[in-house]
Amino acid sequence: MPAPILAPILAATLILAAPQARPHQEIGPSDYPGWALRAKASAGAFVALLIAPNGKPAACRSDQNYGDARLAAQICSIEMRKRWVPARGPDSRAAYGYVERLDRLWLPGTGQGFEIASLSRSTATRLRFSAMPAGVAAGTARVALEVNAAAAITDCGAADASAPAELVRLICVNRIHLIVKPLTDAKGAPVAYVTALDVEAAAAGAPTMIRVGN
Repeated sequence: MPAPILAPILAATLILAAPQARPHQEIGPSDYPGWALRAKASAGAFVALLIAPNGKPAACRSDQNYGDARLAAQICSIEMRKRWVPARGPDSRAAYGYVERLDRLWLPGTGQGFEIASLSRSTATRLRFSAMPAGVAAGTARVALEVNAAAAITDCGAADASAPAELVRLICVNRIHLIVKPLTDAKGAPVAYVTALDVEAAAAGAPTMIRVGN
């Protein structure tokens, strides 16, 4: 069971930013295909998106589909038409970004619509320590990670300005317990990217590891 590491590091104060959906670019009723409306179909998909530095999706993969299979299979095609505020690296330049999220298209007043509207999926990871350091309360913080082309985390910082600074610092110093995978562009070339994670830190037990990436 690892003891927590808490030491001053510059990474916790760097300004990193994961991609953000632009206003009115979230998947919603305006994206409904005509056939799906007529069929009263509803669907959801947990998608993984690689967002290019120009804000356009470079790749979309559906990890798990729910509801109407035909509609769920079209969600990535809808995502590829969207535009994002691109990720930003510690040098403030636009960068590739990685996003995982649950997309839903559902019609109220239908049984399938109720099922899809009720869907939820947590993407948070947990870090468990032998004890929390003095002065650091257990809790959850959203952190931004910069991952190089070799799938190593090179920087870590707060993705949410309201996150407790000491909690973010604890998570970032212990980022060795966050396992990330390499990502590639459309040509198959490895890319560095920025992503955001909700991380819960608390005492008791060894860290639970998750994977980020495809």
